[in-house]
This record gives sequence, C-alpha cells and structure tokens, in this order.
Amino acid sequence: MEQRFSEWLAVQAESLDSREGIVPSLGDEEARHILEQIAEALIEGREAFTEPRFDVLEKALRNEPDIAEGEIDRVLTTRALSGMRGMVDRLMKLSKLERVKTPSDQTAKYVREATRAYFYGLIQASAVMSRIALEQALKEVLGRQGIEDFVKFKELRNEAEQKGILDGVTGPAACEFAKDANEVIHHRPTDAKGALDILTRSRGLIVQIYTAASGQSSVPHLP
Repeated sequence: MEQRFSEWLAVQAESLDSREGIVPSLGDEEARHILEQIAEALIEGREAFTEPRFDVLEKALRNEPDIAEGEIDRVLTTRALSGMRGMVDRLMKLSKLERVKTPSDQTAKYVREATRAYFYGLIQASAVMSRIALEQALKEVLGRQGIEDFVKFKELRNEAEQKGILDGVTGPAACEFAKDANEVIHHRPTDAKGALDILTRSRGLIVQIYTAASGQSSVPHLP
C-alpha cells in the first residue's frame, strides 16, 4: 500500500532538529526523554486522577510554560499522527448516513459526536453518545424535544410504537439496543467492536425512525 500522508508527516517530524527551529535543542536524548515523560504526566493529570506527587510537575508548568507547552504540543502531535491510520480505518467501516427527513440541529449534533468519538478512538464515549442520539431522535419525532419533564426510554419506545414510528421489527430492536448500550453505561466498558456495533445500530434505527415519521412506505436500511 502506498504510504499515507499521516505516515509521511510522521517521518518528516522525526527528521526535524533544532536547526530548523521546530524542535528546541535539548542537549541529548536523555533530556528529551525526561521532557517527554513530564509532558505525558501533565497530559495524564488532565485526563484522569493522579497522585499528589505529580504536583511538582504542575509547578514546573507554571514556572516554564513555554518549554512544557512546547513538549506537550510535540507529544500530542505525535499521538495524532500515529493514531491517524486507526482513525481512517474506523471511519471506513461506517456506511454513508442516509436520511429521509432532516433531523434538528440538536439530534444531528448527537449523531455526529457519537460517530466522531468512534473514529477518534473514544470507544466508551461513542457508545454513550449513540444511546443519547437515539433517545433524542425519538424525542424529536414525538414532539418531546425541549420539554424539561424527564421521560424514560421505555416510555418513548412505547409511545413510538403506538404512533407507528416503531414497528414489530424496529420496536424490539430499539429495546435490545437500549439494553446493550445501558450495559456499557452502567456496568462494564465495551471494546472497539462493541462500540461499532452500538453505533451502527443506533444510526440504523435513527434512519428508520425518521423514515417512518416522514410517512415513507419503504424503510431504507443502514448497514
């Protein structure tokens, strides 16, 4: 396979040195390794809970912000380049999202973020957002969008079945989907394969919900 653009960029980044004014001169590889570890720790401290012993690194960040931010920039850029192949591969597993009726901006944002979370590798976030997107789609087609009263998913599903938005196939499918998505939310994390399954089912059900709401006789299938 021909070298991808992200791979080419990664090679070019590795070849840069202080003479090009991009990567600061760090003296030696050991110094570079230490700075990289500090940057990783500073990033980790914003992603998860860390031990108090890392507080000294936060002090270093305040005292030498340019050096710390520069190294964080390098680490995050390297991560993005190295993860690009996976992002592309995950995106290519998804089919084009067909629609019959244009969703509201609110629903569209949830669907978009569920999809983006998946191909960025945020597996758990994708599963959670997929569940939220389906619930939001039901609220919209049932005229419950923006209503502050809390409504359980089961109630939305029952109402959608009564109004013909969900049928004998999509109704049980929505019930099973909610069960699997709730398992991720309340019990145990999923993996990339599970997140893809949840996302794909959410997108497929949403397409069929809007198709039914628009009064179309044929329901397109989203693989």
